[in-house]
Amino acid sequence: MDVAPNFSITKSVTDVGGDGPAGSVDEAADVVSYSIVLTNTGNQTLTGVAVSDPLLTDLDCDAVTPGPQTSGFTLAVGGSLTCTGTYTATQADLDTNGGGDGDIDNTATGSTAQVADKSDSAEAPISVDPRISLSKSVTDVGGDGPSGSVDAAGDVVSYSIVVANTGNQTLTSVAVADPLLTDLDCDAVTPGLQTSGLTLAVGGSLTCTGTYTAIQADIDTNGGGDGDIDNTATATSVEAGPVSDSVAVPINTDPHLAIVKSITDVGGDGPAGAVDAAGDVVSYSVSYTHLRAHETKTRISVCGVWL
Repeated sequence: MDVAPNFSITKSVTDVGGDGPAGSVDEAADVVSYSIVLTNTGNQTLTGVAVSDPLLTDLDCDAVTPGPQTSGFTLAVGGSLTCTGTYTATQADLDTNGGGDGDIDNTATGSTAQVADKSDSAEAPISVDPRISLSKSVTDVGGDGPSGSVDAAGDVVSYSIVVANTGNQTLTSVAVADPLLTDLDCDAVTPGLQTSGLTLAVGGSLTCTGTYTAIQADIDTNGGGDGDIDNTATATSVEAGPVSDSVAVPINTDPHLAIVKSITDVGGDGPAGAVDAAGDVVSYSVSYTHLRAHETKTRISVCGVWL
């Protein structure tokens, strides 16, 4: 009789994150469950049977005996041994997309006293979905709160820009740009203006702030003709983007002149003099103020002639 000891080993995924064996890892902490079946396919009892898997720290081949049992088994001809274990996905698995091949793969190895070691591998696919969002808002206009309007040169408009990681991968080299805001800053703790080279964890967000000081041209042109000061912020990262958002701050134009006319001289007797002879010259001063531009100009008329 020929003695022909042999065995087979089969590793499979039984569940991924509660979505069954066909599921995929799409967030850190997803639990991948495995089954490893070692079967005696020869004609000799196998002794010293052991199963190992470096990825599964809770590997167990004997659910009855307390504690993880992975070695010292005896397997009769035709008999089989089923081992189970789990692996909890990490953020690094998602960030590297499983090391670059798009899955979590590992290998189980079976050994016996009679036959050389044999191995089998299983793969759990990774579903990466990097996303970045940006929301821009006005927090104050000229001290009148977020609902205020620009009605004078020098009004300061304050903005808040919130960038969030809404995907399942860590975002790196995050940068925020806004051409209108020369003092844009996304890190109040670090000295200087920080707008790039930022890292954003899954579910995390960062808030950038900046201001714009309205100029007379904004009011004179009524915001370029559309009645507001509008601008756009943009966020980018290595993994996702660009995304943009815009806000508009209304301009309140109100051209208005205030005119004051007064007598500066009467016949050389000063402003309090009186006309008492033909030929007396009466001098006037007329001043007008542009209330919105805060500009005062004065012209003088003598005997009805502007000087």
